Amino acid sequence: MNTNAPVTPPLPGARPASPGVAGPGRVGGASRPGSPGPAPGSIGAPGGAEELRGIKPPVEIANPWLWVWWGLAVAAILAMALVAWQRWRRRALLAPPIEIIPPHVRARKRLEEALLLLSDPNRFCTQVAD
Repeated sequence: MNTNAPVTPPLPGARPASPGVAGPGRVGGASRPGSPGPAPGSIGAPGGAEELRGIKPPVEIANPWLWVWWGLAVAAILAMALVAWQRWRRRALLAPPIEIIPPHVRARKRLEEALLLLSDPNRFCTQVAD
């Protein structure tokens, strides 16, 4: 070990490097023993150089008012769908009204049905008794 080299304190949270293994930012580019080095053509590759690309053209941004109109249209469609769903749900929850037949009408109807069984006294008496 060279005792004349200046000693720099390690960064907090940094692991000490193993002897003979080059870590990130060190010469060699491998981070673990046995792992392949950086991909060819990357910045850290020995002997490889990344090509510079030209400036991209400006990106067109749509009119912000167009987004407002689209947002209002979507909100209106959602509101109409919500109102339609609530009306459909309300109709589904309401049962059809039950027709209430007065007791004297029901009794008269059952007696008329029982009159058809007048030829069979046993069934007639049973029907009238119910």
